[in-house]
Amino acid sequence: MRVLLLLVVLGLTGCGITTSARIRESTVETTSFVFRDMRPPEQRSSQVSRSEGAVTWATFADDNLAPSPPDLVRTALQRKLGETLASRTVTLSKFSLSVVDAANSRLLPRAPNAEELPEAVALGIVAIALLPLTVAAVGETSIQNRGEKVVTLEIKCQIDQESFSALVVDTYKGRATQGDITDTVRKGLAVLMIDAERAAKSAHVP
Repeated sequence: MRVLLLLVVLGLTGCGITTSARIRESTVETTSFVFRDMRPPEQRSSQVSRSEGAVTWATFADDNLAPSPPDLVRTALQRKLGETLASRTVTLSKFSLSVVDAANSRLLPRAPNAEELPEAVALGIVAIALLPLTVAAVGETSIQNRGEKVVTLEIKCQIDQESFSALVVDTYKGRATQGDITDTVRKGLAVLMIDAERAAKSAHVP
């Protein structure tokens, strides 16, 4: 069982994509649980795609997001569930964060195989395609795709053998700023903690 949350938020800022972010968050040095970072190599370093001089999408990882994804996840877990998770094992298997620029969607690479794009980027492109339907559903008929930036975060973990996860997709009109990245990360961690509480109760304790 897992919790999957999709948030589409319409915000207002300036234009473009930031390619690094620093979140004002202190991290813990030690945890009550064993923490394993089992993310694949492609999620540990950032990627940026530029076409005709414009950044069409960017991913965030250990080299351009501070604190790093593992530090953010283990700190949130320790602060929220430190006592509950004592002596247990937590595994981080995925932390995928990206920004896709809808304004330059005509410049997005037309990959012959979807696997050529980072998964979070592919999710962002899907969100851009669905945006008109989402806008119509909430009655905001004056809002259009042009200028939208889609920030996507997906996190997957396990407590012992019990999985828990979070998915957040935020849509901003104008520039996706460092503050927007921070907001999306904090939302994602908050959602993750909700499912972590459920997983902690369900997981087998030896």
